[in-house]
Amino acid sequence: MNEEKEAKNYTEKIIWHIKQNKRFYMWLFIFLILPLLVECVIYFIEKGLKIAPIQAFKKMFYVLRDYKSYYATILTLSFAIFSYNKQQEKLLEEKQKENELREKELEDKKDYYRPIFVIKKDKYDHSKKQVKLLMKNKELYLQKIRVFKIEVLDEMREYTYPPTGATKIFYGTSKIDIICEKKGMKSGEIIVEDRSDKLFIVAETLIGETILFGYIYDNNFYKYLKENKDPCIPNDSKELYNQELINNVWGNFNTKIEIMDNTLDLLFFGYSWGIRQVIKDKHFEKFEDSLKAETLSDFLENIFFDIKSVVLYEVSQKSIYKVLKNYIMLLKYVSSFLFIDSEDEEKFNRLVYNIPEDIKSKNKLFKNLSTDILEFLNVINDYIDYRNENFPEDFMQFFEVLDLLGRAFNIIKVNDEYNNDDEIQSNFVWKQLILDIKFK
Repeated sequence: MNEEKEAKNYTEKIIWHIKQNKRFYMWLFIFLILPLLVECVIYFIEKGLKIAPIQAFKKMFYVLRDYKSYYATILTLSFAIFSYNKQQEKLLEEKQKENELREKELEDKKDYYRPIFVIKKDKYDHSKKQVKLLMKNKELYLQKIRVFKIEVLDEMREYTYPPTGATKIFYGTSKIDIICEKKGMKSGEIIVEDRSDKLFIVAETLIGETILFGYIYDNNFYKYLKENKDPCIPNDSKELYNQELINNVWGNFNTKIEIMDNTLDLLFFGYSWGIRQVIKDKHFEKFEDSLKAETLSDFLENIFFDIKSVVLYEVSQKSIYKVLKNYIMLLKYVSSFLFIDSEDEEKFNRLVYNIPEDIKSKNKLFKNLSTDILEFLNVINDYIDYRNENFPEDFMQFFEVLDLLGRAFNIIKVNDEYNNDDEIQSNFVWKQLILDIKFK
């Protein structure tokens, strides 16, 4: 019985081997029968289609005898090629094992710096939760910690749509609040206390890895962002069900692989969509187009829209004011190199029409702004001061000014005579002002 089983296993191994190397064996077979095919063709040409079995049988042996050197060469080459291929397969196998071992070592190193979050409920009030940080070493700490909670503003309900009288469903609304921000915390420290059933923590380990923790109705989710991946993925309902795509971007930790269940990942990534957008919104990424600009013209086309994109976040309005004033100073210095094409003058005039009357009245040449860039910059300078003085508590204090400047410098062009030889005109000076924008 054992002999039969061994024979069966051996046969299966041979079949598997042939399937894996079927192209090699196919060419070997072709080269082996080639002399027989050639002699058959010659035989039929000379003898016609009549086949004498004995003569044909003898002819096969004659072919083997006459082509013995050919077959010896083919078999030798085949053996050499086969041996080389097996050697390459072995080397590839060893390399794969080395890579797997290296990846495991790297993963173990990264895992050493990853946190554990302990959610402890109050003994007397179970709705109150305490989040405690634990690290694998007491000397390790976690940095750039931000804690978010999801608060329901309006519950799901049915309502009647007035125009038609039809019954529809309102799916409710919610908002995401940052309830805690810490630059760095050591193991054993309490991160936050809150009553929410949906908490998320974004942080960086000491080696710069981004981690995302989720607490959703007593379920814990530990994710890390893989290198050079977009945290916004999964970004829509279709991507939520694409586990292969998700696994390419996010990894799991503090989870045993053999018992890991991804069923609830759908809820985790659905709830965390807005939070994952924030992960991507790093300071310098918002100014990517401006920083990459090689000419002043390209820079001016992007910078004010880039600044506008950050004012909706927690940005110091004082720093925006300072940066805008400095840019106006630089623009005045190079104003002689700025111009507007005649066909764009009407478009430009429509653009500046909405500047407040208080600003217009201070400038006698308001109607001639398209032909006098310096005067336009003086008007904008007054506009910036006006917004600073009259809307000190408004988080969108300079939103309108930035929008106007962004649109204006998509019309205003830079003369080809402009050069960057002067230090104040260099790309570096323009770009370094971005660093003066401060986030709270």
